[in-house]
Amino acid sequence: MIHALSYATYLTTINSKTGESNLGPYRSGYMVFKRQEGKTEHFRGLNEAVVNRLVFELTQKNQKILKESFEVSLQELQKIFNKFEYRTFLDVMDAIIKNISEANGESRDVVWKRFKKGLFTGEMMHLRDVERAWKKEGDEGDVTQEIKEVYGKDALKMLALLGSEKEEPEPKVRGAILAFFTTKKKELREELTERILYRKPTED
Repeated sequence: MIHALSYATYLTTINSKTGESNLGPYRSGYMVFKRQEGKTEHFRGLNEAVVNRLVFELTQKNQKILKESFEVSLQELQKIFNKFEYRTFLDVMDAIIKNISEANGESRDVVWKRFKKGLFTGEMMHLRDVERAWKKEGDEGDVTQEIKEVYGKDALKMLALLGSEKEEPEPKVRGAILAFFTTKKKELREELTERILYRKPTED
C-alpha cells in the first residue's frame, strides 16, 4: 500500500533505430530507474528502508486493528524486518539519520520526517545532507550555508548502490556499505569508497 502511494514518475523512451516508444517507470519513491542502462535501479535500499520503517511505525500505532482485522502481530512483522536485507537497509538509514541530526543540531524525528515526506512528494534535495551538513532557516528549512562534512564526497553514490542490481554480484558489497555509514573513521570510508565504487584493490 505504501509503495502504491509513493511518489512516481514515468518516462517515455524512443528507440532511435526502430522508432518504437516505450513507457516505463523513472521514479518510485526514492528509487530511480536508469532506463538507458536497462533495469538498473538506484536508491532501492533507501526506498525499502523508509517504506519498512514507516510500515512498522504505522503498525505500532494500529496494533489492535491489524490484529483483529488481519491477524498480523507486531512480532510477526518484526521478524520480516529482521531479515538480513531489510535489517541492513534499516541499519544504514538509522545511522544516516543519527549522523545528520548530530551534524545539523536537529532531533532525529525532524530528520526522519524529511525522509518520510520525500517518499510521497519526490523531494530528494534533503539527501545532500548525507554528504554535508547545511545551516537551515525558515519554515521550509531553506539552506543558507554549509556547516561541516557528514559522510563526505561519494556518500550518495554509496547509498544509491545499496540494494541495487549492480550491488548483487558482489556479496560483500552490502556489508561494506553498512560499514561505510556506521564507522566514525574517515580513512575507512575512503578505503571502502575506492574498493566499492572504483573497484581498486586494498592492501591486506
